Amino acid sequence: SRFEFPGRKLLYGFVVVQMMLPIYGQNASNYRLMENLGLVNTPLFLLGMGAGHGMFFLILYSFFRNLPVGYEEAAKIDGAGPFTIFARVMLPLARPIIVSIGIMTAIASWNDYATILVFLKDYPNLSTGLYMVKEAAFSIGLQTPSYFAAIFISIIPVVVAFVAFNKQIMSNISIGGLKG
Repeated sequence: SRFEFPGRKLLYGFVVVQMMLPIYGQNASNYRLMENLGLVNTPLFLLGMGAGHGMFFLILYSFFRNLPVGYEEAAKIDGAGPFTIFARVMLPLARPIIVSIGIMTAIASWNDYATILVFLKDYPNLSTGLYMVKEAAFSIGLQTPSYFAAIFISIIPVVVAFVAFNKQIMSNISIGGLKG
C-alpha cells in the first residue's frame, strides 16, 4: 500500500472487482484453477484459502496505508532498507490486526462445509460431518433433537475461541509512540 509501482492501481482495482463477484459465480473458476494446480483433494489447498485476499486484503491495505510515515522515515534515517522497514517496523505494528484476521479466518473456516465438500472430499472436518448428519436425518425422517445436539457440539469450539480472543477481535487498534 505504500510502495509506488506500475500497475498498483490496477492491482487494487482487480481485488475490489473480485470482491464484487458473487461467490457462486467464482466457484467454477476456482475449482478449475485448483484442479490445474493439482490442489484439489490435497491439504495444500488450505494454504490457498488463507492466502489473504478479499476483505482481509482491504483491511491490511488500509491499515498499512494509515500508519504514520514517521516510523518509516525514522528507520530510513537509521539506514534501514525497505525490507528491514517492513520486517522490523511495520510488521510488528501490524501484529494485532494479523492475529485478529487469523482468528476470524479460523472461525470462518470452521463454519465452512461447502468448500470442504467440493475441494477436500478425503479430508472432512466437523462441519462436514454435521452437514452429513443433517442430510441423513432429513432423508430418513426429521430427528431434530439429535441434529441440534450435533449443532451445539460443533458450536463449542467457536464460542471458546470467541471468549478467549474477544478483546483481540473487538478492540480498536490505536497506534501511538510518535511525538509531535
